[in-house]
Amino acid sequence: MAESYDMEGYYCLMIAILMGVNAKEARFLFDYGLCNPVSQRILKKKHPKHIGAATRKERREAIRQMRKEGYSSEVIADALNCDNSTVKRMIKK
Repeated sequence: MAESYDMEGYYCLMIAILMGVNAKEARFLFDYGLCNPVSQRILKKKHPKHIGAATRKERREAIRQMRKEGYSSEVIADALNCDNSTVKRMIKK
């Protein structure tokens, strides 16, 4: 049982790395396959690259733009290489 669970984890890790998705999305792709409509949406979703925003003004503008494009605060935090609470705080301002 433990070996099977470990192998599933390895497969999910490989899916996450190769497909550029997070762990939750990789697990969904593993469980339901690529033909599932939700899987198709996951694969179509674009993941932003890391953004080098040096100043607060640049960071605030990047957050504003990414929110307009529909990204979640978690994805924005990953792209800006900062904490999720930082992004949420800047959104409130």
